[in-house]
Amino acid sequence: MFQKYQKHLIVILALGLLLRVVFVLFVAEYYYAKEEYFRTGDTYSYSQCAINLVEQGSIRTISNDDKSVAGRLPFYPIVLALFYVISGQNLDLTYQLVIWFQVLLDVLTVFLLYRLAFFISNSYRIGVFAAFLYAVYPFTIFWVPLISTETVGVFTLITGFLFLSRRKKLSDFLFGGAIVGLSVLLRPQNIIFVPVFSVVYFFFNLKQYKRAFISVVLACAGFAVVYGTWVLRNYVLLDKVVLFTDTRGGTKTFTKDVVACRKYIYSIKSGWDPQFFQIVRNEEVDWPEIAFVSREDSLMLLRAEYLAKNCGSGFSHWNQYWNRSNARIPDSLSCNDSIAYYFTVLRNNQIAANPVHYHLIIPMQNLSKALFKTTLTNEKQGALGLLTNALFLYRSILLLLAAIGLFLMIRRKNLYGVFIALFFALVYYYICFTVRNIEMRYFLNNDVIMLIPAAWVLVSMYKWYAIKRLMRKPEQFRI
Repeated sequence: MFQKYQKHLIVILALGLLLRVVFVLFVAEYYYAKEEYFRTGDTYSYSQCAINLVEQGSIRTISNDDKSVAGRLPFYPIVLALFYVISGQNLDLTYQLVIWFQVLLDVLTVFLLYRLAFFISNSYRIGVFAAFLYAVYPFTIFWVPLISTETVGVFTLITGFLFLSRRKKLSDFLFGGAIVGLSVLLRPQNIIFVPVFSVVYFFFNLKQYKRAFISVVLACAGFAVVYGTWVLRNYVLLDKVVLFTDTRGGTKTFTKDVVACRKYIYSIKSGWDPQFFQIVRNEEVDWPEIAFVSREDSLMLLRAEYLAKNCGSGFSHWNQYWNRSNARIPDSLSCNDSIAYYFTVLRNNQIAANPVHYHLIIPMQNLSKALFKTTLTNEKQGALGLLTNALFLYRSILLLLAAIGLFLMIRRKNLYGVFIALFFALVYYYICFTVRNIEMRYFLNNDVIMLIPAAWVLVSMYKWYAIKRLMRKPEQFRI
C-alpha cells in the first residue's frame, strides 16, 4: 500500500519545498512589506538570549542582568545559538542559515504529519491527504522565513505526537513525552498535551491497564525531565517558581504598567488594540462605553491614561512612543506603581460591575475571532488584502471539516479523535477565556493537528464519490 502512494508523497514533498523556497525568495519581502522581512517583534530578544548563551554561558535577554534569565523560553535561543556559532558569530548570516533550516524542517514536518496521520487512522490515503493539506497550508508557509518559534514549535509537537502514536516500543512514550516537553519550551500552551493524552490513552486501554500505566508513566517522565529542568533552573536562579517566562524581568516593554493596562483592556473588550497604542501615541483613547462604570472610575481611568502616556516606563519603550525626547524612561523615574494600581482597581471594579460581560461575552468574542478570523490587525490593501481574507476563510472551512472529522473518529471509538478534540478545546479555552490575547500564531499547533481529521473527511467524501461513480459507470473507474 505504501508503494501505491509513494509517488504521491514525493510530489507533495517537492511541492511543499517549492512553495516555501518561492515564498522566501520572491514573496516574503513584499508580503511583509519590509526588506528585513525575517524580523518580528520577538527576534531581538531571542537573538540576545542566543548571543548571551554563547558569550556568557547563560540564556538571558539582557547581559549581566540576573532578572532577565527567564525572559524567554529557552529552546529557540538554543537553536539560534547553534547557528550563531556555526556562522562564526555573524548575526546576519545566522538569520539566513536559520531561515533555510526552517524551510527544510517544515518540509520534513510534511512527511512527519503523513506518518502521524497514518498511525492515527491506519490509512495511507488519509496520511497523503493530511501531508498535502500541510504542504500547501499558507499559515505555516508564512512563518517559515521569520525568526520566531512557530516552525520549530510545530515540528517538535508533531514529532512528539508521532512517537506517542507509534507505540511500537515503550521507549516511544518516553521519547514522545520528552519531545513534547521541548515543544512547551517553545509554545507554553502545549503543556496540557501530555496530561490530556495520558488520561485518554489510559482509559482507552483499560483492558491492558498495566502496560497502559507504564506507557503513561514513561510519557510523563520524559516530559517532566525536559520541561521540569527549565522550572528547576528558574527556581535556582530567581528563587521563585517561573513556569514559562518572567517577561517583567529584563523585558522593558512589559513592565508592570503595561501588564496592568493590558489586563484592564482585556476586561472591557476583545483585544488590546487600538486603545493601548492610542496611549503609546498620545492620541485620544477610544474607550468603550462599558469602561465608565461610575464617575469615580471614569476619573480614575483618565488619571491612569494620563500617567501611562507621560511616565510609564514600559509604555516609553514601545517604538511608537510619542515623546521621543523622553523615550526609554528608567524605572527609577517612572510612575509604574501608580499606573499598575489604578488599572488593577479599574479591572476589579469592571469585573464586579459586569461579570457576565467579563466571564462570558468577551471570551465568546475571542473564540469567534479565533475560529472565524477574516482580517489582520494591520490591514493589507488591494489584492493582497482580498487574498488574506480568502486564506482566513479557507482556514475556517478546514476547521469546520476537522470538526466533522473528529465526530467521525469519535464515533468509531478512535482514541486520537477524543484526544485531538479535548486538546483543541482546552487550548482554545485557555487562550480565549484565560490569556485573552488573541494572536493567530498561538493556535497554529492546534490548527496543524486538526488537518488530520480534516483529511479524514476529505477521504470519506472521496470514497463516497468513487462508490457513486463506480455504481453508475463501473467500467470507467476503480477505487
